[in-house]
Amino acid sequence: MVGVSEFFKNKYSDKKQVICADNDIETEKRTGKNAGKIYAEKASMKTGSDICLCPVNSDFNDLFIAKGKDAVLMALKKTYSLSPWKKIVPLKKETGEKINPNLLSGILGKMVSAVSDATETPLELSLSLALVTIATTLQKKFVVEVNNDYFEPLNLWTMVSLPPANRKSAVLSKITSPLLKWENKKCSELQPLIDEKISKKKNDETRLNELRKKYGRKKKENLEEIQKEIIEIESSMEEIPEYPQIWAQDITPEQLGVIMAKQNGKMSILSDEGGIFETISGRYSKGVPNLDLFLQGHSGGDVRIDRGSKSPVKIENTALSLGLTVQPDVIMGLSKKPSFRGRGLIGRFLYFIPKSNLGYRDLISKPVPDKISNDYEKLIFTLLDIPSSNNGFGEDLTDNFGKTIPYKLKLSNEAHNKWRNFSLDIEKEFREGGDFEFLSDWGGKLAGAVIRISGILHCANNPDEPWKKEISSTTMEKSIELGECFSNHSKLAIELMGGDESISHTQKIIRWVKRNQLESFSKRECHSSLKGTFKKSSELDEPLSILVDKNYLQLNIIKTGGRPSEKYVVNPEITDKWKI
Repeated sequence: MVGVSEFFKNKYSDKKQVICADNDIETEKRTGKNAGKIYAEKASMKTGSDICLCPVNSDFNDLFIAKGKDAVLMALKKTYSLSPWKKIVPLKKETGEKINPNLLSGILGKMVSAVSDATETPLELSLSLALVTIATTLQKKFVVEVNNDYFEPLNLWTMVSLPPANRKSAVLSKITSPLLKWENKKCSELQPLIDEKISKKKNDETRLNELRKKYGRKKKENLEEIQKEIIEIESSMEEIPEYPQIWAQDITPEQLGVIMAKQNGKMSILSDEGGIFETISGRYSKGVPNLDLFLQGHSGGDVRIDRGSKSPVKIENTALSLGLTVQPDVIMGLSKKPSFRGRGLIGRFLYFIPKSNLGYRDLISKPVPDKISNDYEKLIFTLLDIPSSNNGFGEDLTDNFGKTIPYKLKLSNEAHNKWRNFSLDIEKEFREGGDFEFLSDWGGKLAGAVIRISGILHCANNPDEPWKKEISSTTMEKSIELGECFSNHSKLAIELMGGDESISHTQKIIRWVKRNQLESFSKRECHSSLKGTFKKSSELDEPLSILVDKNYLQLNIIKTGGRPSEKYVVNPEITDKWKI
């Protein structure tokens, strides 16, 4: 048909050519689609001729015999044409490169893989939450000594972006379960002691009230003995121990400061939602961002919180870890939050934007094996039970100012050399044209993040007295590889934050097309299916125009004799993949 169409187009170049395509029940074997329409569209793309599809399941000869000349003329009013397809111009990349599934070893690696398999979720999701869970057990107890005057703490911030229905809550529950169990265990152990001290304090307070009443009634010369007893009781009153709390899911900055002050200045936030960003940006503070505690919590600085009528909160050497799993819209909205990038909040996260498994899952339950789950819980408990300060010889210490002295983890010479070479490679990327030329806020923290990861992996692999071994070259190699993975994903995440919303919308349309294997669709059909994103059909105009410009789609205007019918035809570069 293509050759015949070309012949007539060349011979009668001054005439308009319409290809009258059969509408046979017979289909093309390779595609299973109407053969007449397929060959007509190929000829149209080659010659620019219009196409008219027979309105009955036959050909135009049969139509003429059955219904006459007028029926044929009526059908010819309904034509369309296709231009030759050009190569698709890719949109911005949506997901980062897949992580090496064999990157992590030991109990941590087995747990991460088992949770990923059990929930049929990307490995990056369980990995990022597991790293922060381990960091929760170590923060403010350990530092990595890089040089004599350079130490990195072991708290960590990670963020994973995945669409809804990706079982983020299930993964969070499995990974953080030992933290909750340890908290409950310690609370049960402390309960008798706390009850005893509460009872004693109530008795002391009752006695003090009675003494003060006596003091008010006695003459001045008889007050000395009562005053002495009051002072003795007050000086002997003991503080009631705090129940341990090592992590939270949703909390205001003010309440976070109060809890951290009670918990030796440390806390973790692990959440499957992004609501914490609304809180930080001022949801409960009249729109005024409250970043100081978070920024200092990442770097280990001191914090003083003055809250008007309430007592100020003073925290030394704060340590805060964050493990968040959020929806893509949250990622895109971060750069619009006041001060988030300018003050460095965005640059402190290690990001993962993995490809979703939705549509490719077996939906068969595969529980995490009991041995792996038990070993992982034992690992978390062992690390949490390490005393909070140590000089490397099992003795709890504080310095001359009352600050605790953390364990010092040292790098082997080979590990240090590998890290230094990695740091020098990063340094080159800040030059003009480098990967971090415009991402200095994030790239400037990558070398330090790799040190933190190396300390976390080292302790996970050596939970019994980890300070007695140096961080090995192998551990540093894995940490650098993880850092490179985070770099790949994080550059994409930060690009998406400042990205054009229209590009995000085009990606949603293409995902819908691919999910439903559409060869063509109308604007109305698209709007009906994607009303959650596009409230008005007019909001589709810009992203559809972009998809046409980038050769994902062609706008096919079919003449009907009245108002033209518009259809978007999908590039065969996409649809041919479904026909193999």
